[in-house]
Amino acid sequence: MKKFIFALTALAIISCSTTPQLSQEEKEAFKFADKLIKKMTLREKIGQLQQFVTRKGAITGPDGVARNVEEYIREGAVGSFLSIKKPEEMIRLQKIAVEESRLGIPLIFGYDIIHGCRVQFPENLAVSCSWDIEAIEKSASIAAEESAAGGLHW
Repeated sequence: MKKFIFALTALAIISCSTTPQLSQEEKEAFKFADKLIKKMTLREKIGQLQQFVTRKGAITGPDGVARNVEEYIREGAVGSFLSIKKPEEMIRLQKIAVEESRLGIPLIFGYDIIHGCRVQFPENLAVSCSWDIEAIEKSASIAAEESAAGGLHW
């Protein structure tokens, strides 16, 4: 029995430690990311971790409102926004990030759509009490399609 457990443990360790084979496309993506990270300053790396809100969006997510948002974007000191639902505002800010920042890294836009995006659904706890899995999946699908169509990434 001890040999069996040892063999099973060894097999588990070996299977977990093997590196998965990457496709050529994945290898190229990793090379691109590595090159980009090497070009980034410490401020730009930290900036990619910064999530801002603006007065033009709903105040949800991080506390506080960023001033001079455009300048922060140009400096590469913003990675994402969690507050903007208007596509025209997302496009305006994205254009600054891609065309006017040193490395042209695109922004990520997110919004709290826990009850839906344009169409509003009941809160998740109430929906779960229905035990209607098909309706639950449909409401999540509608929210995902609406948010993606509006330019939201998360």
